[in-house]
Amino acid sequence: MLFKVARFGRLAFGGQGRMEGLSGEGGDSGSAVGMAYQIVVSPNGERRFSYVSATCEALNGVTAEAAMADADALYNLILPDHRSRLHAIQAEARSRRKLFSIEVPILRPDGMLRWHRLTSAPRPLEDGSVLWDGFQVDITEQRIAQRRLEMAVDATSLGLWEFDVATGRLYWSTRTREIFGVGPDETVDFEVYQSR
Repeated sequence: MLFKVARFGRLAFGGQGRMEGLSGEGGDSGSAVGMAYQIVVSPNGERRFSYVSATCEALNGVTAEAAMADADALYNLILPDHRSRLHAIQAEARSRRKLFSIEVPILRPDGMLRWHRLTSAPRPLEDGSVLWDGFQVDITEQRIAQRRLEMAVDATSLGLWEFDVATGRLYWSTRTREIFGVGPDETVDFEVYQSR
């Protein structure tokens, strides 16, 4: 039996007003969708937030004011092994002037361990600093749901496939390859699918 999983959606950055709209501020719900931020990293590596949406406290357990006063109030919530990974990905994104997205576990001050996705795009400034326009989203529930799906797939021997319409990339899980008799190193494309 095959089960299709699809991913949709892209995140677009705009001005601060757009960031506030994405973070859930100003709406009727009162719940944090995510947190918009802007952080300036100086040539010597010093970090300071120039903007943090008010949803910071609901998402991280740290007030926006505390984050603005000391960037480490947020950075130090990221588990240490993942902090070094974040810095490496940021450095690569900075050198290539490209957006990055990373999933990291954070340990909130109240002791809750949560998973967050950080997505940020660099903008070089005249003084050599880099301004990062970013958005942080709590993805803990998605990770739990993904793990449950993985367990269900393993228990039922389902095969998964995914097709990215934009790139034409086709992904088949190990079980789908077994169902169709395709080896782990064989290329999978539409012609291979039709021939099976």
